[in-house]
Amino acid sequence: MTWEKVLELLINYGLASIFFALAAHSLVQYVEGEETLWRVIAFASAGIITAFFTKILKQVGEQLEELIANWIVKGLQGIYDRIVSVLEVIGWKLSFQFRGKYYQSLIYDCRDYRTLGLKTKGEFQLDLEKVFVPLRVKPESVERISPDLIQSYNTIEGSSIWDFLVASRTTRQFQHMAIIGAPGSGKTTLLEHLTLTYAKNRQRRRHPKAPKLIPILLYLRDKQVQDAIADSKTLADAIAQQDSIQELNPPPRWFEERLRNHQCLVMLDGLDEVADKTQRKNASRWVRAQIKKYPKARFILTSRPFGYQDAPVEGVGVILDVKPFNLAQMRKFIENWYLQNEVMRRQGKEDPGVRKEARKQSSDLIHRIQNSPPLAAMALNPLLLTMIATVHSYRGALPGRRVELYSEICDVLLGRRQEAKGLTNSLTAEQKKAVLQVLALELMKRETLKFKPAEGSTLIQNKLATVAGREMEPLEFLEQVEKLSGLLVEREKDVYAFAHKSFQEYLAAVQIKESNQETLLSENISVPWWDETIRLYAAQSDATNLIRAALSDSTVVSLTLALDCLEEGLSVEPEVREQLNDKLEAGLESTDPDIFRLAAEVQLARRLRNLLRIDENLAIDRSAVTRAEFQLFLNEQFDGQPQFSPGTAKQPITGISFQQALGFCFWLSAKASDLNGQSTDYYRLPTVTETQNYSAQEREDLGYWTVGGSNTEEKGLRIVKTQTPSIFQFDTVFVNAQGQEVQRERHYARYFTEDLGKGVALEMVYIPGGIFMMGSPEEEGRDNEHPQHEVTIQPFCMSKFQITQAQWKAVAVLPKVKRDLQPDPSNFTKDLAQSGKTRWDRPVETVSWYDAVEFCARLSRLTGREYSLPSEAQWKYACRAVISGASRNPTYSPFHFGATLTDKLANYDASKTYAKEPQGEDRKQTTPVGSFPPNAFGLYDMHGNVWEWCADAWHKNYEGAPNNENIWSSSDKSIYALRGGSWYYDPGCCRSACRYGYDPDGQLNDIGFRVARSAPRTP
Repeated sequence: MTWEKVLELLINYGLASIFFALAAHSLVQYVEGEETLWRVIAFASAGIITAFFTKILKQVGEQLEELIANWIVKGLQGIYDRIVSVLEVIGWKLSFQFRGKYYQSLIYDCRDYRTLGLKTKGEFQLDLEKVFVPLRVKPESVERISPDLIQSYNTIEGSSIWDFLVASRTTRQFQHMAIIGAPGSGKTTLLEHLTLTYAKNRQRRRHPKAPKLIPILLYLRDKQVQDAIADSKTLADAIAQQDSIQELNPPPRWFEERLRNHQCLVMLDGLDEVADKTQRKNASRWVRAQIKKYPKARFILTSRPFGYQDAPVEGVGVILDVKPFNLAQMRKFIENWYLQNEVMRRQGKEDPGVRKEARKQSSDLIHRIQNSPPLAAMALNPLLLTMIATVHSYRGALPGRRVELYSEICDVLLGRRQEAKGLTNSLTAEQKKAVLQVLALELMKRETLKFKPAEGSTLIQNKLATVAGREMEPLEFLEQVEKLSGLLVEREKDVYAFAHKSFQEYLAAVQIKESNQETLLSENISVPWWDETIRLYAAQSDATNLIRAALSDSTVVSLTLALDCLEEGLSVEPEVREQLNDKLEAGLESTDPDIFRLAAEVQLARRLRNLLRIDENLAIDRSAVTRAEFQLFLNEQFDGQPQFSPGTAKQPITGISFQQALGFCFWLSAKASDLNGQSTDYYRLPTVTETQNYSAQEREDLGYWTVGGSNTEEKGLRIVKTQTPSIFQFDTVFVNAQGQEVQRERHYARYFTEDLGKGVALEMVYIPGGIFMMGSPEEEGRDNEHPQHEVTIQPFCMSKFQITQAQWKAVAVLPKVKRDLQPDPSNFTKDLAQSGKTRWDRPVETVSWYDAVEFCARLSRLTGREYSLPSEAQWKYACRAVISGASRNPTYSPFHFGATLTDKLANYDASKTYAKEPQGEDRKQTTPVGSFPPNAFGLYDMHGNVWEWCADAWHKNYEGAPNNENIWSSSDKSIYALRGGSWYYDPGCCRSACRYGYDPDGQLNDIGFRVARSAPRTP
């Protein structure tokens, strides 16, 4: 029965009739064995209740009934599922069926959020459903899945496991899945949450189309499962022999029948936790045999990468990579964790006051994580994030207490977690830690993060012998730490490192303390390589001697570090504390230029180190730049004299112009490497949104200079740090009307690269914003190029080249969004031997506007960033590449090359001329992208080669055109805009201003496209 039929019955025969009809429909299915009795009861009950209310509603009027009918039909599916779900669960319990008892046992087993092996435990056992944050998974080859405990944040969103379970109803490959992830990535928790959801019959709350399945969860590390594998028992027997199942007295062949009848979701956790490699391969073969024996059952297997690589399972249709938390997931988990802890502290009471206190605590930890790069990196791993929250809540505020956090992480990963899972260890966590401390300190001394196995073995062999004797060889120890704990990772073939530099620094600091080597740190007090090791040592020791060494050295690096040691040190002698304060606080007011400069640089260096992280690439300060800090800029750039009154050095700088604020940012970008050794960062003014979302600590009435805001009245100064993107350099060429080169300029452009897989990349160039005149003057161009009008363009990114055949194929083979794509539609498919280029370097052509839009949709889903065709305004602005500001009477040349084109500058029909240039070659085909010089923005082939689709519908002229970069839509979608000309057309059609329109379904061998996206945050 369709929902359209439901609506018809609702309107024509009343609300109650539809429930009775559904009850009758379900009764027929029940008799045929395709439906449960409880659905029949649910619909009949709903019909009786609705009939009662309908009688009342008829007194109000039939119109109201129809209105309510339409409203109800929208939520009918959800109400239906909820009612049936609840009644089924009640039915299982009341009827004493085995399924009811089995599901209740699963609920008991999986309802708690497990913190296996954690040294610091909370006061309460938290509810898994209320803490759990859904993971993101993405199809990937196992060789490309990172085994690293700590991984970089990326914006690739991935999908929910429920999406793949829904797809398993129609796609065979998704019926048998392997979920592969790093240590602590949440694989086991994901399976337990799936089990709990199905046991509570709540799968439709997770996804409206979720299949109804019986959950079966087995831990491959369990002895009973291992025995079943060794004895080659069937999956049904392996399940039935579990002690927890035997206690429930299952009916004979209950699992066997359901496994064969397409009703089960079999979850097998921890292939990697089968420690012996031979047994692991036996387990893999056993899983394969069960998949073959029960082809109608769904299977999900979990493992770390090394476990699956050692013993891949034949028959698995898709491998899913567990992605690290993104920033939103991290925040959500912390909010859930603190809320549930606070609710438990109040004996289960949840009200606005409880939620307010939980928000306060979670916001505090989120803020601290954002301010600490090591914590921010660790917080993307669910296990480490749980430990961060626990240590912060129960052992002291982070990052000040991060020594305790690192100690806890090492204890848990090196032993306690394996012990909690029943896995044996030949060495204790403390013994392993002692060996790794020696390795960490030696790597610090060598100023390296990487080592080869042979080198590492030499460094640890003596210490390992003292704790393990002859029971374990150094190489075996390193492999065990890598495979089981994740504290060591293989960065590349036969090259190892600690999972994060902070672990190496912590272990080195502990070794220095235990071996009384403090002088090593004093000798390196001004060496940035040692700064975090020094801080971590000071946090567990007296910091007096370290601060003395910094005072003696008196550099920006050493004194900045001394202030950190003063704040974080376990103890500091009062006399030394006073000496440091006098040197830096009084120095800001000193009239001695050298003393002032040192004190101000230390203050500025601390500002740069304590910025609030917004995301992976951005950080903002929480206070205004001070008068003393700004005076540094004036002194160095303008030989300025002190301009602030005594006692005001630490007050916010005001009374400066927008140009001075910009100048400070440019100066700071160059100065930063002197202050903190960071040469990969640059600084800019914040945007209006950033100042609103991340308020400063000064008085509320103080405004700040911003990008894109009102920059007229007096304001203070704040800064934003972002990483320098990749930069490439290139030369642009300008020609006169005769086609002769008259000027050549060197330019630089920023870009980033998207990995499309299989060695194919997409380079995106940053296009700065600006104002320009769009269209041609009245005396020039065609009618559709008028009237000329001023347009303001915000920064954006555009592909460096026209989309190539290789890039097209890499994206076209991805799952469709709305329409199918041909992987290889192009007409020109011959390699170009003389240039060393292949046909895959040519631009894709013979693609329609709809094809190009589908390409952008698939690219967006792949990368997690929104891509589109450029608007006409964006395309023309990017083609002109005139960086100067607006002018009411601008003079634009017809081409970005100047007065004309030649066949040395572009691929077009050069047998025809535009100005006074000589005739050239008509190549009659596309050329590899990048064969000709770029424009001043670093974009290639903006003139010729292939026409490029734009996002805009066609308009016969610019009357009513937008004055910004927005797409200009139209009710008439029969023609869409093209720009740039092609290999087939004369030079006049390749002008920057030239416009053309074509059928969006059209596919010609001289039409291609390039892509655009909004710019990442940049200056």
